[in-house]
Amino acid sequence: DFARLRRLMTTPVLIDLRNVYRREEIARHGFRYASVGRPGEDG
Repeated sequence: DFARLRRLMTTPVLIDLRNVYRREEIARHGFRYASVGRPGEDG
């Protein structure tokens, strides 16, 4: 539940260690997004 998670976080940052999410989807929910191991996505 991204809406609830966003409300609970002081700094809305999601670090995707398993590369499960797409940057656009997470940004739409108001998070900064960083992934590990994807070319060209350094956070």
